[in-house]
Amino acid sequence: MQLHRDLAQAVRAAGGAEAVRALGWSTTNRALQTRLAWELGVPMELTESLTDYRVIFRSWREPLVGRVYMTGRARHRQTLARVGSFRVYRRDEITFPIARREWKAFEGPFTGLLQGIHTRVDRGRIPAVRVVRR
Repeated sequence: MQLHRDLAQAVRAAGGAEAVRALGWSTTNRALQTRLAWELGVPMELTESLTDYRVIFRSWREPLVGRVYMTGRARHRQTLARVGSFRVYRRDEITFPIARREWKAFEGPFTGLLQGIHTRVDRGRIPAVRVVRR
C-alpha cells in the first residue's frame, strides 16, 4: 500500500495529473501501471503499451513491482521529482534502434549457449529430447 501512496504523491510532486499528461505519455513499473492510469485519469492502454513514453515513474523496488518496459533511448533525462522509492523523470530526444542493428542479433538461427532443442524421431517414436550445445 505504501508504494501506491508514494506513486500518488509522486504524481502530485511532478505537478499533478494535468501537468504530467501535458508532457506526454507516462508509464511506471509493471505492477503499478493501473494505479498510474487511475492517478492520471487516462485509459490503462496508455500506461501499459510499449510506446515512446516521455515521463517515467520508476521505483527501485523492481523485485516487488516488476520492471519498467519502454522502447527508445533518451538522450537526456530530467528528474522531475523523488518521492519514497520513486524517481520521476522526463525523457527528451528519444531515438529508436535502427532496424539494421536489431537484425544483427539474428544472424544465426540460435543465440548464446543454447543452440536448439533436438528431437530424434526414430520409427515414428520420439525416444528422447535433448538440448544441443556448441
